[in-house]
Amino acid sequence: MFPAIPISTLYGAGTDKWNASAYAALSVAWRVSASVRTQATILSLSRDVWKLDGILRNFLEEIYKAAENPPPPTEPVTKEQMMEAAKTLQQIHRTIEQLYVRAKSAGLTNRRFIGAALNSVKVRAEELLEFGDALEMSLNEDVDAFLEHSLEDLRSGNVYDLPAFK
Repeated sequence: MFPAIPISTLYGAGTDKWNASAYAALSVAWRVSASVRTQATILSLSRDVWKLDGILRNFLEEIYKAAENPPPPTEPVTKEQMMEAAKTLQQIHRTIEQLYVRAKSAGLTNRRFIGAALNSVKVRAEELLEFGDALEMSLNEDVDAFLEHSLEDLRSGNVYDLPAFK
């Protein structure tokens, strides 16, 4: 699912464009969450959920386009910027997860028009969470060491049968 390119070039974390996209998605997620909480009119809520779905879709498209054609590096991304980007993606997911639970308890996920948008938003939020987790893991030096050790084992033919780990 994840392309094999450096994680820092994929996200553009810390850039103005990235921050604008991430915080726009988070802002709309909060607004939709508030609408679900107060159970505003279903038409207004549907419009907001579809808008959130579009923002998330465009944000994910930007990430995938950057993965396919990495932009030339302008200035190095700091560890703090990457961590902030990971936390923002995780916060988007948490907010959407909370609104989805409230919408489900209100019976909105079973409605024809809004249910499809809510389910799509949830799937996109899960995808953003995966990116956030991958970003956070990319900052952990222990993960790199573990992966390097695993590659060495694979190259040397040291493979282990899964039942051995039970």
